[in-house]
Amino acid sequence: MLGQILSNIVVFWYDRKGLFFLGLLLMLSVLGFGLTRLQINESIFSLLPKGDQFEQFNKLIRNKKVIDQVVFSVKVPIDADNDQMRDLVLELADSLEAIDGSMLADVVPLRSGIDRMVYRYYYENLPAYLDSAYYAEMDERLQPSEVSASIEASYKRLLTPGGAMMKEVILNDPLYLSASFFEHLNKESNDQGFQMDDGVVYSKDRSAAIVTAITGYDTKDSKKNTILYEKLKALKVNWDQAHPGYELEHFGTFEIAAENAIQVKRDTFITLLI
Repeated sequence: MLGQILSNIVVFWYDRKGLFFLGLLLMLSVLGFGLTRLQINESIFSLLPKGDQFEQFNKLIRNKKVIDQVVFSVKVPIDADNDQMRDLVLELADSLEAIDGSMLADVVPLRSGIDRMVYRYYYENLPAYLDSAYYAEMDERLQPSEVSASIEASYKRLLTPGGAMMKEVILNDPLYLSASFFEHLNKESNDQGFQMDDGVVYSKDRSAAIVTAITGYDTKDSKKNTILYEKLKALKVNWDQAHPGYELEHFGTFEIAAENAIQVKRDTFITLLI
């Protein structure tokens, strides 16, 4: 019975080849149009929990622009000095700002002046932050043998290449009386362990120099996410070829969204074909 039905269907379409191919073309056209109209919601906010109890949490993320942040890192070879890395992060910033369509905004290659401003504030108000135990530590550093060793160390550091910030610290305090205070302050205030040298921001182990930016569009825009994703992939390839040993990496939520959208559309297309 089933065999007879299938045989009749085959004969029906065999005798009407034009109608069969016309129907097939129409079906493929409908499927193709549906794929072009496919919209993927890859916004990170769609994954966050809903409800009144999470309202403040969602607002915090939006206000901090977590969704728009893009972080770039340039590998730092062991023999690279700060002047080299400063030139490289500035070059990277120029490349990012040159991306078509203002895809990236607020590109920050250097944090110039921030470390100096913080240092000067605490140095000028240092007595207000010290206690009796710290003054006792200072007395030990004022012993003749300690003073001689400190001056010699300061002299050697001033003769070596270094940023203006380091030289200012040494000239203000050649005996390193405030050194332990600023070391403790850095540990307390910089829990991520970032380092800063003459405006250049480094990772904790100084293996990467950091440049930040934000997306210059609404990251809910799937098309623009994909465009930026492809442009940064091409930039990485060109950068790594032009700067061997100083490889470029980047991360942003737009990248997760773009990869997700590409994968979903690919899977949907394959499923429709099957």
